[in-house]
Amino acid sequence: MKSDVRMCMSTRLRSNAGSATIDAFQRRIPPSPRRGENRFPRCERLHYQRDFERCVKQGRCYRNQLLTLYAYWHNEPMRRVAFSISKRVGKPVMRNRIKRWLREAYRTRRWALHSGVDLLFIVHQACATATHEAIDTAMEQLLWRAGIVDEGRLRNPGGASKCYANC
Repeated sequence: MKSDVRMCMSTRLRSNAGSATIDAFQRRIPPSPRRGENRFPRCERLHYQRDFERCVKQGRCYRNQLLTLYAYWHNEPMRRVAFSISKRVGKPVMRNRIKRWLREAYRTRRWALHSGVDLLFIVHQACATATHEAIDTAMEQLLWRAGIVDEGRLRNPGGASKCYANC
């Protein structure tokens, strides 16, 4: 990003003469003060196969009708998450919609979660017919059962860090 200010496309206005167009101005939009808080940064995602395998082999498993959660606790000061969905769940449109719902459910709750844990959510076939609210509730139940929700942060939401410095 070249600057802190996003540039809009220049607006063209018609002059009183008729067909001649001129560049009237370039409108600058100041950055939103909340812009960085609501992202799902790359540093909060699991990327490598070895990380997925470690979650499955060494992590604890929690299940409900819609999702399976593997939680692997470690000593690093960050939490990472991944979502795995099989082709058996549905067509690509449905799978991508479910992944968007899961990312959003995680993103809105991440401020209240403990650090030092890798999370792997595996989607069951029942998610193909489930609603957004049902998937959201299923994720919340698994996070509480796994003990990943930090009750201290729920009482003091302003004290939770929004992102990591090394992202």
